[in-house]
Amino acid sequence: MPFYAHSLKDRPETAWHLLADHLRAVGAGAGVSAARFGQGSIAGAAGLLHDTGKYSPAFQARLRGDVTKVDHATWGARVMSEMIRDRAGGLAGRLPGAQAVLYAVAGHHAGLADFEDQGDGGRGSLRERVEKKPLDDASAWKDEITPPEPDESWRHLPPPRPGEAPDDRAGFRFAVMTRMVFSCLVDADYADTAAFHAAAEGREDPEAGLAAAPIAVLRARVDGFIDGLAADAAARAAGQAGAERVVAARAEVLADCRAAASAGQGVFSLSVPTGGGKTLASLAFALAHAEAHGLDRVIIVIPYTSIIEQTAGVIRKALGADLADQVLEHHSAFDTEADLDRRNIPPEARERWQGRDKLRRAMERWNRPIIVTTAVQFLESLFSDRPARCRKLQAIPRSVVILDEAHMMPRGLLRPTVAMLDELAANYRVTVVLATATQPVLVAPDGTAEVVDEYAQVFGLEGGFQAVREIVSDPSALHDRLARVRVREAGILDDAGVIARLTTGPRALAVVDTRLHARRLYERLAAAAPEGAFHLSALMTAAHRSRRLDEIRARLAAGDTCRIVSTTVIECGVDIDLPMVLRAAAGFDSIAQAAGRCNREGRLGREGVVEVFTPADPADQPRRLAQALAAAAVARGRMVEDRIDDPLSPEAMRLYFDALFWQALDMLDAENIMALHDSPHRLAIPFATVAERYRIIEDGMLPLIIPTTPEAEACVAALDAADPSALDRFGGAGGAARLLQRHVVTLPPRIRKMLVEASAARVVGGERYGEQFMVLTNPSLYREDVGLVWEEPAFVAVEKLLF
Repeated sequence: MPFYAHSLKDRPETAWHLLADHLRAVGAGAGVSAARFGQGSIAGAAGLLHDTGKYSPAFQARLRGDVTKVDHATWGARVMSEMIRDRAGGLAGRLPGAQAVLYAVAGHHAGLADFEDQGDGGRGSLRERVEKKPLDDASAWKDEITPPEPDESWRHLPPPRPGEAPDDRAGFRFAVMTRMVFSCLVDADYADTAAFHAAAEGREDPEAGLAAAPIAVLRARVDGFIDGLAADAAARAAGQAGAERVVAARAEVLADCRAAASAGQGVFSLSVPTGGGKTLASLAFALAHAEAHGLDRVIIVIPYTSIIEQTAGVIRKALGADLADQVLEHHSAFDTEADLDRRNIPPEARERWQGRDKLRRAMERWNRPIIVTTAVQFLESLFSDRPARCRKLQAIPRSVVILDEAHMMPRGLLRPTVAMLDELAANYRVTVVLATATQPVLVAPDGTAEVVDEYAQVFGLEGGFQAVREIVSDPSALHDRLARVRVREAGILDDAGVIARLTTGPRALAVVDTRLHARRLYERLAAAAPEGAFHLSALMTAAHRSRRLDEIRARLAAGDTCRIVSTTVIECGVDIDLPMVLRAAAGFDSIAQAAGRCNREGRLGREGVVEVFTPADPADQPRRLAQALAAAAVARGRMVEDRIDDPLSPEAMRLYFDALFWQALDMLDAENIMALHDSPHRLAIPFATVAERYRIIEDGMLPLIIPTTPEAEACVAALDAADPSALDRFGGAGGAARLLQRHVVTLPPRIRKMLVEASAARVVGGERYGEQFMVLTNPSLYREDVGLVWEEPAFVAVEKLLF
């Protein structure tokens, strides 16, 4: 009797997916993918063994309608365990490649497990499953599949960094290798399954993707666009000394980026003040560097979801309409298995969500040459244990990764984050670009710097990046040429004082650190001076903020009155230019970001003004700012001693970050993630525990859909429809999720639950998608001027902690 991998409803068994065909295809696909980073044999073996448990009579009966659940994933891991037991000394043997196969095969459905039981009631340890769990006999696999044979690559971990001993960070290097092998297995498994179902149903393969344009073509198109922008900017700046200086400085940044592109792969820093043309210049470097070294893609990592659309839009414009589809935006609102766990979606609903259309859901393969994603999506995926979230990891080797606003890497997770990025650079042909206006000290000590005082001890970060190369030829001189604002202290200001300062001129911006403070100031501004009053915060959908920014830019271009009150959502990547900015007291890096919206083009004929004020109400300074404010105070004292006047200068920023790191040295790995990789046996990694601890957003903010456009409303209606074909126009449930990313506000789980209990929100699609899609049903709670409004005291209490 034939053995099958997948069945087809209402179709004869002769049309079903033969198991041997599936295993060989997945083995081949995983092997090809992993060969890009030297682990093709290991991943190929994982692909060949992953579904051998389906050779059991029990699983074949399940395909024919038996509802009994069958653990088919553990069988393949046990096969590998038995194959290596004699030659490697047991399950935790001396073959890292075999151990990686064990983890990957056992976890290709449930996720990468902890090697030993952590006693947390989780899904069980790898050791327990492989050595003790009762399994149905699936030994018939040997009749159709030739067992994989370990080769030399299985015996070695990726090498340590220069100067490190072979055992230094060995567990960490093994963990990264295992996730990469796991990613290749999951990607090949999903792709082959999708191809089979598409062919059987006579539809286009959703995993086929589009033909990727050569990097050289993309590079030429972007270069032409940038050169055209530079020529236009030079023409507009002619005769304006300040503007001419800004244009010249941006030209120097671009020239430095192009010159550095031919350098060898590794870790680079790009220290460019805000308004210095960093976004396009870094893209020019990345594409030229990728072309020079035969790399596959450029991945741009952005701290906020709010500016993904803007960045991706600029890149699409640079590429032109015919190449716009070469850019993929990947948010993190709807699309991860980790989020499905957090949202308490029951297994039966999860299976429906991941069923026939599972490979067209919002999770992407990242198989396009330019990816724009969030820091949460990128970094949490690198430490994840979940198949859907890890799937994209196989696309990261042989790429250029630009960390935009690199100073915003999560401080409590800084050591494991730096270790991960450094490992990708060392062993996976990834070039990392740390792009920021306020470059923190993230390099390893070189042993040559004299220790002058206690703060100088952290000029080098233990375990930090090695051999970081600065792209800009002279960052200090560049800062001086781009200086176009002066920062001054405004003291303590209550709301009336902020509004008084904001209305001294016709155009100004106030940036504060909580949504409630921003809304309160805006409402006071709108009452006092309604003409040209605007509000921006993350309680507005991305689509709504985009419309508001278009209005703001139009008023600024026309010279009309325009006064804005915003949360920090405006500080990264939002290209607007105002003569005056008020900024609530914060760290030097945040002040620099706000200053980037002031006299951005240098056209004032004088310096712009950035006033830093302390809110009169302590509640308007959230607790998360305490360390930054303390470090800023220390840095200001050092600036007086060193006679540094400009808090935005590279010298002042160094003092600030040194103080910030010094007071938090023991908190740079707050969850002890690096220690979890130093078990008595170096390959016994608690993958599930690591994933649980590496959380940039602690409680997992959840999306609430606000359908304020006809397209968004139609998309929600299609998700609600019982007929799956209603979603075809949106590309299935995954396509709907991608479209709706621009129409959500993210909230803490208990706040979203509160809205549901108040009949102000409901689940979309009944039980078909679990609680994956939730839509606001009370339109009075969403206002055109400020976005989502909810007056319940519990909501207000949580809001004080959010920006």
